Amino acid sequence: MAKGNDLSRVLFISALLLCAGAAGFSIKDNTYSGRSLSGASRPVKAKCKDCIPGSAGEPGGSLTRNLIKKVYDSQVGIRETGINRGTRVDDYLNYVNLPKGNPWCAAFVCWVLGKAGVENPRTGWSPGLFPAEKVIWDRGETRLLSGGKLILLPGAGDVFGLYFQEKKRIAHAGFVDQWDGTWLVTVEGNTNDSGSREGDGVYRKRRMIRSIYRVARYMNSQKF
Repeated sequence: MAKGNDLSRVLFISALLLCAGAAGFSIKDNTYSGRSLSGASRPVKAKCKDCIPGSAGEPGGSLTRNLIKKVYDSQVGIRETGINRGTRVDDYLNYVNLPKGNPWCAAFVCWVLGKAGVENPRTGWSPGLFPAEKVIWDRGETRLLSGGKLILLPGAGDVFGLYFQEKKRIAHAGFVDQWDGTWLVTVEGNTNDSGSREGDGVYRKRRMIRSIYRVARYMNSQKF
């Protein structure tokens, strides 16, 4: 009789484990997602305080977004001392191996990503932040990007680029902080109150989405 009870317990536990796997339980990140046994959809639950939700199919996205946001938020208020100079501005430029005194909006983006443990091109050249495989949103596309990849909704921690007609290229970049149908909030370096690409510090700004040329996502390129 005892052996029968033991066998029943083993079968019951095995069934629970199989059901948990089918429903989307992940031991690695301690989240529970996908569909319950009843077929109802369950949301992904991040296990960190104040995490920003990641996109569907973006492993660890919420945690990485949170890290990137914490780093760039900590830099708001940094100001130059001189033209493209200052202790922290020099740090940004040094990270991408550029001499002191260079424009630094792209260097700021790379430095922040690096501090958050995210692989990045370590470039001071703003067009270099938008390789095709990283672009998730493009002003000139309505539904699909090259390769048939669906355009994704930008969110905190993604990188935006502004196109300047006189330069014939992207010539300023920064971070998306919030995004809705008409406006976005940004955090960007080497700008000012008027939104210049040759400003004096790190600012939190509000821009119209129609002014954004391209958005790239580095979330899935974690070093750790």
